[in-house]
Formats: sequence, structure tokens, C-alpha cells
Amino acid sequence: MSKRPSGVFLPAISLERATSLPLYRQLYQSIRQSILRGTLRKGLRLPSTRTLAHELRVSRNIVVIAFEQLLAEGYIESRTGAGTFVTETLPEDVLQVERRPLNGSRGLSERGETFKRLPQLALPTRDPRLRYAPFRYGLPALDELPLDLWGRLLARHCRKAPADIAVHGEAAGLLRLREAIATYVGVARGVRCHADQIIVVNGSQQAIDLAARVLADPGDVAIIEDPGYIGARSALQAAGMKLIPIGVRSACRTARAEAPVREVGLCHPFAPVSFRRGSQPRESPAATRLGRTE
Repeated sequence: MSKRPSGVFLPAISLERATSLPLYRQLYQSIRQSILRGTLRKGLRLPSTRTLAHELRVSRNIVVIAFEQLLAEGYIESRTGAGTFVTETLPEDVLQVERRPLNGSRGLSERGETFKRLPQLALPTRDPRLRYAPFRYGLPALDELPLDLWGRLLARHCRKAPADIAVHGEAAGLLRLREAIATYVGVARGVRCHADQIIVVNGSQQAIDLAARVLADPGDVAIIEDPGYIGARSALQAAGMKLIPIGVRSACRTARAEAPVREVGLCHPFAPVSFRRGSQPRESPAATRLGRTE
């Protein structure tokens, strides 16, 4: 056996030639496990590929491939003129996520504690039979979606889009989109409005949250359908509002008689909501628009 250079050490390695696992892979796994177990400590110098190949009675190419894999994964490093060494910082040291208590040492704000107490929205089920079942919140008629046409229009307009589409625009949304919405709701719904009166949001949940924070103060009353959309209930409670649940078969007139009214109506396809505030009871229009009635 050839004499090893000073400082070079490697534990006994057994390579099984009768198995289907390639020899270079066996060598790679053996050295890697020795490094992870600490048998090969950090900073330790390894034998040269020629020396190790001679001791294991294998082709030098097998050792070279194994070392290259260890080098690529960060378990060893090559120093010019000095040899190959176990790295001081192993990949597991870098990728290991520090375990901390989930609650941490920092307390939540009063608003955060309110969020914590709110009921959680049910996540979509993995079962496709239930995931796309009728009457699910936020689920459109998927069989009616013109996906092919949508894809072609999206691709065409993206190709012709100006560079400024990638920068921040108006907070209310793209003006051309708001103009198109105003035209559509005027024709399809008979709603007379201007593009400046339209705000484009990410969905009904954001719309309810935005309306609650802008149009109501903590302590104001919100009339909400019961049963109704749990997302609307959570958004209103997060804004500090007091909820008056009304059965879907009950007359809204009963609720109006119970609290002083200065009402803000919000149209939502799943859960009509009415914000109430002020000191004098009065009859108010149905909750079919977003705005204040003086």
C-alpha cells in the first residue's frame, strides 16, 4: 500500500461490485455519510484521486466522478497546490432552517389579535368532485368560460402592450379597463356610472375589506345575511364593526327599526351587506350599490 501524505485520512470504504448501484455512486455516498456523521471532520484533507483509486482497486475515473459530485454539492473543496478538503461549511449548515417557537416573543397588535380570533375560510378541497361542486363561493361557471378566446386575447394584447404596463399605474386600476367596465355595466345592468367611480380589486374579499375600512368606523353597525359569506363577516369584524345577522327570509325593515341609520349599501353576489351609522332612523334604499345616502 502506498504511503499517504501527512494529514490525509479516510475511513474504510467497502464497494460492492455485485450490486446495480454504480461504484462511483457508492463511493460518493460513503464519503458523504462519513462527512455528515463527523467521521471526516470539517477542514480534513482527503487523499488524492490517484491514491484513493489505487487503494480501492478501481479506475481513477470512478473516484474523479465521485469527487466532482461532492465538490458540486459543496461537501468538499479543492485548493490549488494543497489538495482536496472537507468544506468548513456543509450544505446542511446553510440550508438548515432555525427552529423557533411559532408564536415567537413578539406579541400581536390589537388588530392582529382580532384577526387571530376570526373564523378561517375553508380551503378548496383536493377532491375535484367537491372542489368544482355547484354553489361554491368564488367559483364561476367553469364550463361557460371562453378560455380559448381569453387566451388568444391575452396573448395578442400582451404582445402589443407598451413598456409602461410594467410600472405602477393608477391605484384604482387601468383606466381603459375601468372605462370598459363602465360601458358594460351600463348596457348589461343599467347602471349609470363613470370610470372614475370604479375601483378594480383582486376579488370580492378585498372589495368588502376596502369598503369596510373606508366607509365605516370601529363600532359602526353592519347588517349581514345569515347564513352568509363568512369572508364578509370576517372582513367587517376585522374593521371593528358590530354585526347584526338577519335571516335570509327575514324582512330587512325589521333590522332598520332596531338601530339608528346612516346607511352605506354594498352589493355582493353572495352576502349583501349594509353599514349603518348615525342617530336618526330612516328608510334606506336596498343594498344594491356602493355609496352613502344622505
